[in-house]
Amino acid sequence: MTTIIQKEELSFNVSARTARLIGRENVASAEGAIIELVKNTYDADSDFCIVYFDIPYQSAPDYLSKKDFIKVNRKFNRYNIELNDFYIENNKNFQRKIESLENKELSDKTRYLDKLFNSLTNVYIIDNGDGMNANTIKKYWMTIGTDDKVHNHLSSKNRVKSGAKGIGRFALDRLGEICYLWSKKKNSTGLEWTVDWEIFEQNNKTINEIKASLEHKDIDLAFLIDQIFTEEQFEALEQVLSNRTNPLKLKSEFGHGTIIKVSYMRDDWDESSLLKIYTGLETLVPPTEDDSFQLFLFNNRFTHPKLNGQVLPILCDNFDYKLSAEIANGKVWIEIERNEFQLNKIPQECIQNYFPGGLKEKSEYSVKLESLLPGSSENKDIKLSNIGDFKFIIYFLKKITSKKDSQKYFQKEFDYAERGQWLDYNSGIKIFRDYFRVRPYGELDSTSWDWLGLGNRVALNPAAVSRKGQWRVSPKNLAGIINISRISNTFLEDKSNREGLQENIVFNQFKEIILAIIKIFEDDRSSVYSALDKYSKDMAKFPEDEDLSNKEKQRAHNTANKIFLEFKEKQKETGKSDKSTTELLSLSLLKEQSDKDDAIRELADMKEENSLLRVFASSGITIASFAHELRNLEMKLKGNRYSFIEEILQQYIDPTSFEENEDFDNPYYLLELIEKEDSKMRNWLQYTLRTIKKDKRTRKSIDLIQYLFALKQNWSLTLDDRHINFNIISKIDSYSIRAFEIDFDCIFNNLIINSCEAFDRPNYISRNILIEVDLSSEGLVVLYSDEGPGLSEDIADAKDIFKSAFSTKRDKNGKQIGTGLGMWLIKKTLEEYKAEISIMDKKQGFGVRMIFPNSAKKDNN
Repeated sequence: MTTIIQKEELSFNVSARTARLIGRENVASAEGAIIELVKNTYDADSDFCIVYFDIPYQSAPDYLSKKDFIKVNRKFNRYNIELNDFYIENNKNFQRKIESLENKELSDKTRYLDKLFNSLTNVYIIDNGDGMNANTIKKYWMTIGTDDKVHNHLSSKNRVKSGAKGIGRFALDRLGEICYLWSKKKNSTGLEWTVDWEIFEQNNKTINEIKASLEHKDIDLAFLIDQIFTEEQFEALEQVLSNRTNPLKLKSEFGHGTIIKVSYMRDDWDESSLLKIYTGLETLVPPTEDDSFQLFLFNNRFTHPKLNGQVLPILCDNFDYKLSAEIANGKVWIEIERNEFQLNKIPQECIQNYFPGGLKEKSEYSVKLESLLPGSSENKDIKLSNIGDFKFIIYFLKKITSKKDSQKYFQKEFDYAERGQWLDYNSGIKIFRDYFRVRPYGELDSTSWDWLGLGNRVALNPAAVSRKGQWRVSPKNLAGIINISRISNTFLEDKSNREGLQENIVFNQFKEIILAIIKIFEDDRSSVYSALDKYSKDMAKFPEDEDLSNKEKQRAHNTANKIFLEFKEKQKETGKSDKSTTELLSLSLLKEQSDKDDAIRELADMKEENSLLRVFASSGITIASFAHELRNLEMKLKGNRYSFIEEILQQYIDPTSFEENEDFDNPYYLLELIEKEDSKMRNWLQYTLRTIKKDKRTRKSIDLIQYLFALKQNWSLTLDDRHINFNIISKIDSYSIRAFEIDFDCIFNNLIINSCEAFDRPNYISRNILIEVDLSSEGLVVLYSDEGPGLSEDIADAKDIFKSAFSTKRDKNGKQIGTGLGMWLIKKTLEEYKAEISIMDKKQGFGVRMIFPNSAKKDNN
């Protein structure tokens, strides 16, 4: 045994360059750094935040006064640069030396000089918040990763503090090399805190060896403000603050607060850069009439109106559709505003016949949260309550429309240019936490602009809006606001660099909920368009034809339409329906075109169905290609090879010698397990090979009763292994239907598979499957039922299970993993035989009632 000679307790050292890692390299952009500092002013209970850019030089000037030359030269000493190398004295001023130009491009030396002059920009972050005292600076401001805001998440004004990581102040390092901070609490003297971030670059230094200076001073913040703003800017500030709900006077507000100045900037600042900052601040807070916290952006170089005044959050009041959702206590309250249509111009006949529930500009209702993700309540990995309460608003704005659609769908007029411009700057679903935006979700020109993958949904299903339930919205036409909170959404945590939320299971489930809410909007809009489209086609004076470019065709249709209207008038007056030859031809032409349109719509539906069926056909072909190999494998699995191996082992190893061993250390036990697994594999192969038998794909007369008992026999091994009882009760001896046997396989195999999966869910009663067959006046009645847990309580409308792609099977992230095609295939297959299917009303379990009409018994092809 090793003898311990000495034992030490060691503490971690943190390199000084850590400040750079969590500041300059952790904050992605200067815009992100400024936003972090703005959030700090909100947490400090400030009434406003002013971001001011002092840009004395955008590039190296041609002339410098002696005073400016001395001032700049002193600053450049920091970089060991002498301005005399670039400027010469000329008549008490200094003139820039002429640099050589190559290929009409500035030399590297000139570029470097321009960058140095631009770095002399200063950025000020100004607030009238609580301010800091020496203890606050020492204990919290100077402590990396402080948890103060975690435990004290509410400010004195009951604001939920946006910060929590304790590293926001390192955003200062991202902006510039030196930081000055002047802060003052109410009725106290002030403090000046200074740090040079470049000293953190020193080699072999730990972070506790790097010092910032703190000086106690009698600071007049109002005086400092006077030195920063022009008179015009000061008046603009005063005017906005005096018009608040609770008016303020600027100078009297600076008895307390904080002013931060960052110098020697790391980024070049021109007008386009400042406009980008404006855009970031503009979308930093959600649209609201609350003026308790206001943002301002000023500069001393550019005159653009956006860069000298208040930054107002973007409002959207020119939308086509608006959906507001509030999720609270396991319920979802939905409010839909349909601003797209001129409802007063839609004929009452259309409303009565095509909108059974009416059509209003606004509708409200509530649903259970679980109904948005059917099947989630039965999935042990999904706990939607972990997401917490939140609010979600989406705005839909179409960019263009045609005159034809505008009339057909009773659309309101809108300004195309205004819409397009608004969407170009504001599309995207944005997340706000406690009043501030969580970047980069919904941020233009970023990979997270379409973070929900709405564009992919459109690409996979580019259906027209008139296709009810099929249409998908483009992210280019959508703007949204999601409001979450640190208090109610504790599992939605920020990443350490503040660039987004941690992508854990709760976040993935949160995304699925958002997509489900967007689907509610899509279904509502496509339902309205589908109904209006049907009304238009049913009431059309002449059939629509998208290819009517030929003048002769147009004239023929116009003539036929005129004759049709005259014939309808004659019918009303005389009550006679006799048609002249001309009337007969005209009506025939119009009717033929109408039938053609119906056929086109049906063909589109069939194409969608065929695309799904091709997937299944491909799987079947793949299996059939290896049918010979699969049959050989099935034959091998039938053998008694395990008994043979066991007999050989017993000659050398006594089975009783493993009695005290764990099961998985016992080769005889392992052999038994392998034999059981092979049995399951053999059952699956038998089922698969039976499915692809050629005679199953030939229409013939099939006795359904005999088929069902054979089905029971085929499933017996699999069901026995799962301890599932399968019974058939038939009150008739035989009933023959001319059909494809594979169609019956499709119906009953899918039902049995669903039952087997249902028995694996919690809350099942017992593992029993029952098929009952009887004759009635309607035809052959087949009742299929099981005693499982029944349909998920999350399903709002039970008939939805017959829709394609509807499934309650979900993974732990809440994402649908079931194909949702089983029940849809059953319904489509039954329709081929003019049979009907309905869901039985059962207190326990699940059941369907299928009726094959007597006509199905006829021996027809």
